[in-house]
Amino acid sequence: MKNIIDMPNNTVQKARQASKYEFDFPQDTEEQAHKRKLPGFSLPAVNLDWLNITARAACVCLLLFGLWAGMTVLLEAIQLYRDPARIESFAIAIENGSNIDKSLAHANNAAISGQNNFRLSYFAAWGITLLLLLLISMIAFAAIRTGGELVLYDAKRKRFAKKLLKESNKK
Repeated sequence: MKNIIDMPNNTVQKARQASKYEFDFPQDTEEQAHKRKLPGFSLPAVNLDWLNITARAACVCLLLFGLWAGMTVLLEAIQLYRDPARIESFAIAIENGSNIDKSLAHANNAAISGQNNFRLSYFAAWGITLLLLLLISMIAFAAIRTGGELVLYDAKRKRFAKKLLKESNKK
């Protein structure tokens, strides 16, 4: 019966022995390397610079769009706080589209007595408005975060490379 515990050690020792050997592969000539390249996939350095600049400009636009959308949501929320009557037009649109207040009035038979001042469309308008503001603010935050990360991608990579060099020099 084989000892299972000794098997990994045996494979580790074989791997160490295999790493002692070096293999010399024939180097390709410049012509052979050129033939192996796929046509249309090699971009000169100038095109890569323009591509990088275009990508960064698009990321800045995404970042600015996110800031604009976030500020718009904040200003709208402040305006609704200061003037809650602005929601009335949205409540009327919900009532015209769904007739929820008339259905509720007929269900309670309060339309005849005229004592029902409860408007469900008004509360539905507030709920829908708050959910829409939340959704737009989440989209704005995602745009800001994504645009910022993509614009600063090079800086993050450079910081990581510096930390990696410091760690490798310590050992």
